[in-house]
Order: sequence, then structure tokens, then C-alpha cells
Amino acid sequence: QRVADVVGLEVVLPDGELVRVGWWPNTSDRRSTAINPYGLGPSLLQLFAQSDFGIATAAVVRLIPRPERMRVLRFTFAASDLKPAVEELRRWVSQRLVHGVLKIYDTTANRLYGGASSGYNVHICVDGAAAAVEGMAEVVMAEAHRSGVLTPLPDSEEAQDTHEDVVRTMVDNAYAGDPSTNDRLLEATFGCDASGVDSGELGWLFFLPLVPFRGEDVQHAYELLEQVHDETGILPGATVNALD
Repeated sequence: QRVADVVGLEVVLPDGELVRVGWWPNTSDRRSTAINPYGLGPSLLQLFAQSDFGIATAAVVRLIPRPERMRVLRFTFAASDLKPAVEELRRWVSQRLVHGVLKIYDTTANRLYGGASSGYNVHICVDGAAAAVEGMAEVVMAEAHRSGVLTPLPDSEEAQDTHEDVVRTMVDNAYAGDPSTNDRLLEATFGCDASGVDSGELGWLFFLPLVPFRGEDVQHAYELLEQVHDETGILPGATVNALD
């Protein structure tokens, strides 16, 4: 959540006053000061994160250090194991075995977006110091085996696909902070790039609910999608992104 990396905001208030909240660099003498977004006393920074109290005209955003090593581990599970699989993944997130946003692509999303693997696929990022990444990856693999519902898939370093897995390529690059392959997902889905989708001849409808990251809640969300399919014939592709 990049809002957590915002350390300062320049805001125009409704009466026209220009204010700065949080931390702002000292541009007069270029002195390096400690980055402290909370300032002295009550912090006003979050007043403007998701509100209409003012118009943000500039921001100071903390840069994320590039990790020494990054691995994206992948797992698959059966649709009938959705609830226990999410409960296990929830534990991994809460115990900080996962870095970044854990993602689950269902069968339909994998097929529509150009993924090479079928079924429900999980993508998790582990990054940091090289030795720590290897150790954490071993822990995650052991936990997956213990769960009895999550089956490892070859990671990007091991995979030898006969054709490109568009989903895997895009997710790998996104975890690394590189959005350059995002349009390939559009091309795999629609047969054209973003300009073709924006032309009005094609469209993509997104519905983005916030759902508690618990097995029963995620399962209920998928049951609602099945209801949509039964009533309309429309089969949506769905992904789960565990924000925290």
C-alpha cells in the first residue's frame, strides 16, 4: 500500500490556503534531515489520504530499497480447497512469511489472462537479503507441504513452459517494480494493446470489493460469482489480492 510510503503532502485547502503536512525536505540549504512523517504532536498527514478536505498538489514518497534477492513462489490448489487454502495463506501473511501483495488467480482468470497453468494459482513474493530469502523459501515450502492443500508449482527460475505464461511474467515484473509487461496481459485477453481497449470497441469491467481475508468470506465471494454465472451466463475471472 503506497499510502504507507507517503511521508509528506502539499495540499490546497478549501479556502485556498496552501499547507504542507508531514515531512518535507529542507530545500533552502539542502540539509539532510531525518524523515519523520508524523511531525510534532498529532499527525495531520492521513487527513488527506482518502478525503475531500483538500486537493493534494505535491507529495514526498519514500523510495523502497531494492532487495538483494527476490523469489516468487507459486502454488496451486483445487477449487474445493478454497476455504482451507485461504486460511493457510492468511496465516502466512499474518506471520510475515510473505512480502508484498499475495495474489490468487482463479481458473477463469488464468485462462483469460494468458496463464499457462490451470486451477487456482497463488503467487507470493519473498525478498530481502539473499540468505534470508533462501531460508524463508524453505520455510514456506515446508508449510505448504504440511497444509495438505497447497501444491508447489515451478517458480520462474525452474519453469520450462512450452509457451509464455503471461500472468507469471507480469506478476514477477510487478513484484520487482517493473510495469513494462502489463500490456501483454491486455494483448493476451483482447488481442490488442491498451490503445485498442481505450478506443471504445472493447471494454473491461472491474468490480473491486473489499473482503475480509478469511476462508469463509473469500469462499462466500466466489459463491456470489457463481450465482452471477448461473443467472446471467457471464463467468467473471477473479483474483484475490491480500492487501494486509
